[in-house]
Amino acid sequence: MPWALPISAAEDVYDTLSYFPGYPYQDDSEGYLMVNWVSKHKPITSETYPYSLQTSIDYTLYSNKISKTGTRFLLDTTSRIGIDSEFSYWGESLPGGPHDNSWAGDTNLLFRFAQTESFQMRPGIGYNWLSDNIRSDFGFNFTYKGDFFPLDPLIISTELDLGEIGSSNLSHFCLTTGIHYRHAEIFLGYDHFRLGETKFDGFMSGLRIWF
Repeated sequence: MPWALPISAAEDVYDTLSYFPGYPYQDDSEGYLMVNWVSKHKPITSETYPYSLQTSIDYTLYSNKISKTGTRFLLDTTSRIGIDSEFSYWGESLPGGPHDNSWAGDTNLLFRFAQTESFQMRPGIGYNWLSDNIRSDFGFNFTYKGDFFPLDPLIISTELDLGEIGSSNLSHFCLTTGIHYRHAEIFLGYDHFRLGETKFDGFMSGLRIWF
């Protein structure tokens, strides 16, 4: 169903090259992709591009005085092949004043398998990593991402990661809702992260820039 339903909803038959506007909902479009634009609408008045780039910074506050500050980017292309990467700093305030920290992230190769002007879905595979004061670990990652554009200026984005770091299983899910003005989007959301038997749930906020 994660594959069949999006393809069916998009009626995607992989016979059309799609291009990207400068930012979501540009030129009164229905979202963030120009699919058969000239045949369906008035001619566009601004330049389109064979690639898009999303960059963001976000902050998540979990329970037990743990927080995460993350940066991420997603590069997508007309060929449907893309890449995304996340780099996060984790901090924990320990009793008595000391502060513990670690770094984590992932990098994935993506394929945009279902697309319309109002939503795009991208699964991918890559690797996870985690580094702290003791050691560094790596592992396999599977990711599944979606961007939805229900109504200007709203943007809904979701991400699911399943994989491992070292000998521990990893799962990560986040859902954000944002409001954009041209290239800039401010968003709020929920983030769930689990590594082995340890799990974190928190609320996140951030800023995303669309190119």
